[in-house]
Amino acid sequence: MTVDEAINDLLSISTDIRRLVVLDPGGAVLGAGPGGAGAEVSAATDGLWRAASGRAADAVADAPLDHVVVDLGDAAVVALEAGGRRIVALTEADPPVGLVLFDLRTCLADAFPGEEASDIAPDAAPGDGTDAAAAKGPS
Repeated sequence: MTVDEAINDLLSISTDIRRLVVLDPGGAVLGAGPGGAGAEVSAATDGLWRAASGRAADAVADAPLDHVVVDLGDAAVVALEAGGRRIVALTEADPPVGLVLFDLRTCLADAFPGEEASDIAPDAAPGDGTDAAAAKGPS
């Protein structure tokens, strides 16, 4: 499955995600949908990630930051890093964060099936209280 196919798959089933961008380790856009705001999202995500990493390092020294959630009031931005890549979603207001993180990890696992499973694949079904992505870092 290609990155674009994985994005389209996720967007076809998710009622929470409006837009989605997948970035490589250097911040280049690997795929986006719908719309063409990938370059702007890449630059904004890099700044957001640096700021959040600094705050997370102060709050939780031993847990690496793997996701950031920003509440915008009428929407939210959810960014996840796995396997050296970042995936960024614009969601509806008050999304079920555990489910969105699970969906984002699944999208990356579908797009990059040859990657180390522990680096990308979801560890547990959403809502069972063991969502590793939600447990690793502050939102």
